[in-house]
Amino acid sequence: MYKEKDNKKYQAASYFNIAALLLSFVMLFVLFPKKTLNYDEPYQIMCSKGITLMNVDKFSGKTVLTSDEFNKENTIKNVFFEGTDSIHYMFLHFFILLSGNDLQNYVLFSVIWAILSLTGFYFLCRLILGDSFFVGVAIILLATHIVFISQAYSIRHYVMTLFFVILSGIYFFRYLLQGKKTADLVMLFALCLISFASHYLASYIVAVYIITILYVEKLAFFSKKNILISVLSLDVLLLYYSIHSTPFDSIKNNQQYIQNYFKIIKNISIFDAVSVAMKSAAINFAIVFVLFRDLFIVRLISFLLIVSMYLIGLKYLIKQDSEKFKLHALLLLGICSSLFSGLLSFYTNNIAYFAYRYVVFSVPFAVLFGCYFFKYLLGEPHVKRIIAYGIFALLFSPAIIAFILSHKHSQGAVPCNHLWVINDIAKKDVHKIAVPKVVDAVFINCLLPKHYAMTYNIDSSSREAILYDNNNAQIEKIPLIYNELIVMF
Repeated sequence: MYKEKDNKKYQAASYFNIAALLLSFVMLFVLFPKKTLNYDEPYQIMCSKGITLMNVDKFSGKTVLTSDEFNKENTIKNVFFEGTDSIHYMFLHFFILLSGNDLQNYVLFSVIWAILSLTGFYFLCRLILGDSFFVGVAIILLATHIVFISQAYSIRHYVMTLFFVILSGIYFFRYLLQGKKTADLVMLFALCLISFASHYLASYIVAVYIITILYVEKLAFFSKKNILISVLSLDVLLLYYSIHSTPFDSIKNNQQYIQNYFKIIKNISIFDAVSVAMKSAAINFAIVFVLFRDLFIVRLISFLLIVSMYLIGLKYLIKQDSEKFKLHALLLLGICSSLFSGLLSFYTNNIAYFAYRYVVFSVPFAVLFGCYFFKYLLGEPHVKRIIAYGIFALLFSPAIIAFILSHKHSQGAVPCNHLWVINDIAKKDVHKIAVPKVVDAVFINCLLPKHYAMTYNIDSSSREAILYDNNNAQIEKIPLIYNELIVMF
């Protein structure tokens, strides 16, 4: 009788978890936005077309350019060797070749990686939580997490890197909890390499993996086989960075970008860094009271709630060493981005590194930490279930509310009249245009239909895009707004 009851409970949980996963896929498409552009997204588009900081100078000084000249740069060689984050650009390059050169397809590319990330997260949750209803709950919390959703519709590499980070998490836990198999270690190292090369800020996750494995295994890790795997992995990484800019170059360039165009450099005290780190950690763990009332005391209480869950789980709820290890690891992986961002912000003297996209790699583990704690809290016979459910709702329902509210208001897109120009070119069959800068011509050309013939006149004295008909008569003038959209060039 009990076995039959357990089987029904297992089946119900499985159905709920699959339904939650499928619902998250549907939600991503239902909320699919009419894309506007933010920050450096045009830079991602241009690099996927083979025109980067490394080769754009060949067009400078010219007063007349054609679409054929730009299209010749759209090669695999340029995309891989000239781009700074070339793994993302390579995937995006091939996807656009197959799907068509429409701005919405660039967003679709990110949505596909978001779906893959949620799918990988499903398997990570099953590894940590078993066949529990909390697998589905964790998926819902991640799918509606404002940090995750902000990257799901962004033309950047973060959600793609997140997928590889989640997969690396699976092999990290498999390696340490399921017999330390060499195959799992090889997969872990391979996925860490891809994650780090995709975006260097995945380093805070990789660092936790390395420190944890060395702490658990100590000198036993340094077998001939493991040393060989480690050395080969390091060699591959060094080879990659011998032909690409290093993370140190990226940090330096990013710092200059922030300083010149966002004007948020200031003297960051230790107190400032700690305060913002607590806020960041709370949001990562889906405890988002600070989004409704951002006071220091709210940040502190939110952070202490995370610490309390950890201490209560460790002392009163979880007995087995292997299960305690999961709690330790999930806390470290969930909080490491905030610690890393705090140190980086203090070092660089700005708080830009607490932006959602920079901390996103910790979010799946942070969400999983909360669900793991409440799974054990609900299983504690001395705790009334209604109280446990009430605490869970109190902590995490604001995250769902914040998600809903974020889709009722404007996403705060930066104005970009280039999209207006691109739309009118296709609509009015324009094949000649005058623009103020080479970068205007590059970006406009990147989003025109495939094989679209266009001639660009560069007129630096103007601040407008001027469209001409086939008889060279002006048919429209569109003022171009200059901001951080294209400053990378």
